[in-house]
Amino acid sequence: MIAGLLTTFRHELVSTVLVSAFLGVAMWPIRRVIAAYKETHEALQGISKELTEQRSNHLTHIEADSAKQVEILKEVSSTLQAMHLDQRELLGRLDK
Repeated sequence: MIAGLLTTFRHELVSTVLVSAFLGVAMWPIRRVIAAYKETHEALQGISKELTEQRSNHLTHIEADSAKQVEILKEVSSTLQAMHLDQRELLGRLDK
């Protein structure tokens, strides 16, 4: 019975095997491209995470340094203002 079915559907069986083999061969490069895409995407996700962390750390560092810099600039400003007042006073005495 099976032998009779195989001889009856011989062409369908051969064409099914050939189409399956062709699709398997055709899908192989597509699978490789998909795997490479996933690998590249994961690498980019890692890089993005690292850059975000570095940016966050850098902004925290800048914020801490800015507070110190503002304090120093205030001191410099008060010193320069005192020097300006002293110079104006000195010039006022010299003109008299």
